[in-house]
Amino acid sequence: MDMKIDEIEISKEEYPNLYEIGERDIEYLEKYVKSVQKVTGATLEMAIENLERDLEHERLCS
Repeated sequence: MDMKIDEIEISKEEYPNLYEIGERDIEYLEKYVKSVQKVTGATLEMAIENLERDLEHERLCS
């Protein structure tokens, strides 16, 4: 399944944790990413990369 937030592709290989969220609810994922982007002032791509890294860290620590 092709999954994009604006023009940035969320691939299962590159962003597996975000992809999993998007499979369940793409609208939620888009709002989540954009809210993090707005709060942090990061670019959309940086927000996506940071969220993926945070989710992976959380998954590994649990």
